[in-house]
Amino acid sequence: MKEFLGNTRVLRASAAVILSAALAFAAPNVNPNATPVPGTVNYTEGQVSLNGQSLEGQPAGNVVQPGQTLTTANGKAEILLTPGVFLRLGDNSQARMLMNGLADVEVALDRGQATVEADYWPKETRLKIAQGTAVTDILKRGFYVLNAQSPFVQVYKGKASVALNDRMVSAGDGREVMETPSGLPKSQDFNKNAVDQTALVRWSRLRSQYEAQANLETARTVVINNGWYGPGWYWDPYWAFWAFLPPYGVVYNPFGFGFYSPVYFGFYGGPRFYGHGFYRGGFPRGAAVVRGGLSPSAGFRGGRR
Repeated sequence: MKEFLGNTRVLRASAAVILSAALAFAAPNVNPNATPVPGTVNYTEGQVSLNGQSLEGQPAGNVVQPGQTLTTANGKAEILLTPGVFLRLGDNSQARMLMNGLADVEVALDRGQATVEADYWPKETRLKIAQGTAVTDILKRGFYVLNAQSPFVQVYKGKASVALNDRMVSAGDGREVMETPSGLPKSQDFNKNAVDQTALVRWSRLRSQYEAQANLETARTVVINNGWYGPGWYWDPYWAFWAFLPPYGVVYNPFGFGFYSPVYFGFYGGPRFYGHGFYRGGFPRGAAVVRGGLSPSAGFRGGRR
């Protein structure tokens, strides 16, 4: 048993060295030490253009500056906003950046559909989505489906408000805001199961899982290299996009995937894996991690430790 444990430690140490060395490599034209600003294009798939210029085959790192538009035809795109907030654009859609401040971000959804996944939400954060004459305010962590036309927002988890024609309506989990025939906003229930099977939501869930896997690799590497400078976006050379690292503990997103802080890795040594690898960041929701395994206490109920 001692020999087995010794070999395991050697393998882990070797893997850590390899992972650390890999940080020296990045996609062309990407500075792995740079901090992405809101509007940074993190991933594209299919036909995507920035201000009319095709992004097909280009690495992550292009920035949608205020006044510029990101347009999809038969394609999708993931854009980084404030740390821990992803805007994902569906097929045949167009988003225009209005403001890309660290605390204040405003985007116009001129056409089509988008989702917002907000996994980290400091109280100073402000995110507005302009949709014609309506303006949607994202108010807390969660997952949202947004449309250029009514229904303006469908809240899977979280809270949002919509201002339309001098009236404002809020919506929470499982509610949407639509425009009535009289031109006023109205909150009502929506069929989550039906929307859950749409192409953009399924793609967003898959991207969220990839982001969670990139988080695990990046958090380990930051601990090895002593490269931790606080919560934010960190470059992952394996996936060739930026991963989000939260400030402490573990943050579970609305899909149930865990995002780990390097502080967690430094204290606990990282999550333990059982069975066939990755599952919700390494262990089920509601389990507290202790050295050597899992303890069935309510360590992560409510979304973060």
